[in-house]
Amino acid sequence: MMIFSIDTGNDKIKTEGNVTQAGLKKLDYIPEAMEEALYYNGEYYMETVERLSYYV
Repeated sequence: MMIFSIDTGNDKIKTEGNVTQAGLKKLDYIPEAMEEALYYNGEYYMETVERLSYYV
């Protein structure tokens, strides 16, 4: 088993070797580009540049 942490910061996730978008969007379908999707707990997720509002 591999355990890793994800810090979904305000805009970007920065590691020693990568910078990626912090947003994830749950998909209602199986994506065609499987290499760009994250499969977790029976659900598919993809990166998104959409940001949540700070105001509720």
